Amino acid sequence: EKLEAIDGLKNLYFVNGTITISDNPELKDISGLLNLKVFKGSLSISGNASLGENLPCASHDQGFCVLKYLMESGVVDGTILLSNNAPGSVNDPALIGQTPGSDIISYTLASASDIENFNPLSDTVQDLRISGSGITDQLLGSLSSKIVWAKGTVTIENTNISNTEGFFDRVY
Repeated sequence: EKLEAIDGLKNLYFVNGTITISDNPELKDISGLLNLKVFKGSLSISGNASLGENLPCASHDQGFCVLKYLMESGVVDGTILLSNNAPGSVNDPALIGQTPGSDIISYTLASASDIENFNPLSDTVQDLRISGSGITDQLLGSLSSKIVWAKGTVTIENTNISNTEGFFDRVY
């Protein structure tokens, strides 16, 4: 019988090691990994011809959007290797959910340098994640001269920002 979904892992919360998912031509669903709370190690997904078509992530339980959710939630502390999956799938986990040719993409700014050197493809972003202890009110304010719209979620965490005035009154 061919594996179509990775499920039945509702009690798998912690992994310290390697997970390899390979050569399952009918596999379409890896949402069984969503119960993970901590993943330290290496996750390799390759040779799964039906998994990972790169579409915008409408929900976190479809295709590689599962991985994007786990990465953005801070569950993954390690490497994710993707190769030879569905036609049009990404090999770079940072590109999951971003459609080719689109100027509206998500960004993660994790340091003062990231903000200072930030040069978005357009004045509209999808999701924006801002984190890093070197990020201050002034740096956050400087972002508002580079973006006008955030279509998705703006997350600000683990920064030295005390006031968002000058940002949210200019970025919609």
